[in-house]
Amino acid sequence: MSSLDMPIPSPLPVWIDETLKNPECVSWPGVHTKSGYARFGKYRVTRLIMRAKPGQVVMHTCDNPGCINPLHLRLGTQAENVKDRDTKGRGVVLRGTEQGGSKLTNADVLQIRATYKGRGKGPSQAKLAKQFNVSERLIWSVITNRNWRHV
Repeated sequence: MSSLDMPIPSPLPVWIDETLKNPECVSWPGVHTKSGYARFGKYRVTRLIMRAKPGQVVMHTCDNPGCINPLHLRLGTQAENVKDRDTKGRGVVLRGTEQGGSKLTNADVLQIRATYKGRGKGPSQAKLAKQFNVSERLIWSVITNRNWRHV
């Protein structure tokens, strides 16, 4: 028997009854993940409430991860969830120096690309890595536009 087929743990039925009477967001009074999702033991509460099956995700129409109101939840696929996130502008992608841990600046990237001319033509990737205090792999990623494509 999978965890999805098991009876809902005891405090949930009371909360489900409460939420069905309330059109507003209802916040789970228990533990939440770092991202704000309601937890009950090792389970996300919304997955239990919605009886989500493997491959399904629970989407919050209210965009409040702590909300457990079934009126604000719907089942979907990961692709639908990503599309919903992007449509609503919640999929913020930090690039380059916006990430905080970046060792290179936009100017460094432009200089690396301008300086590297290929094997045997100017400084090697190893020399550039040493010059900018980064790995050879990062230099290769910059040169081939695998990283820092926005520059």
